[in-house]
Amino acid sequence: MRPAKILAIILGILLALPGLALVTSGGFLLGVYATQRDPSGFFATPDQQVGSYGFALTAPNVNATFGSRWVSWVPARGNVTVRIEGDSMLPAPLFIGIAPTGRVSKYLAGVPRDRIIRIDWMAGSVEYSHVDGTTLPSAPGKQSFWVAKEQGSGTRTLEWKLQQGDWTVVIMNADASAPVAATMSVGARFGILTPVVVGLTAGGVVLLVIAATLIVLGARRRRPPAPAPRPPAVTRTPPPQHAPPASGPPTRR
Repeated sequence: MRPAKILAIILGILLALPGLALVTSGGFLLGVYATQRDPSGFFATPDQQVGSYGFALTAPNVNATFGSRWVSWVPARGNVTVRIEGDSMLPAPLFIGIAPTGRVSKYLAGVPRDRIIRIDWMAGSVEYSHVDGTTLPSAPGKQSFWVAKEQGSGTRTLEWKLQQGDWTVVIMNADASAPVAATMSVGARFGILTPVVVGLTAGGVVLLVIAATLIVLGARRRRPPAPAPRPPAVTRTPPPQHAPPASGPPTRR
């Protein structure tokens, strides 16, 4: 086998491996996208009970605390929408808001509250850090620094497009009373997911096609040259022999 053919087979195998990996990854993401998301396109966590004996429950650093399972690998401009759903476990209406961390710290300065350090939604565990204080907060709905807020009775849903910056989620009773207890769920929707799936699958298919072509060209054997055709045999036909004229009885005149 010629060196060029051997090289073509090796290159084909080397291209087939990443091509297969890309197609597999694209198919996996497509399966997750089709089976794990809800009708609105969100990947959501199970419900989790959270609460505080103080006047507020905060989650600093929205990206790390609430979106660590999804957004850690997504580019900053990956068009990610965060959805926070909550239902108060107390008679008081629930308030959910997102604001810059600095403004939240100023608003809740001296207010007894709890900070969410880490949430393991799948295991159903929440780690808190309690903050002591003696100040009574004003009603959260009257503040003007929220970039997104939702309040009321029953299940409340807040959707917010992820942005650069340091943001804090605040969960309170709408009347600023204590304690706070709610059933929460977090979801995320990725605008970048469809292009990623298409790109992975298309790139993998292209690599597999190139790999198959190289392997086939390298493995194909050259056909031996066909023998030259023999000239047709010449058959000589003897010349026809003319029969003597037939002789008949003499004609009388």
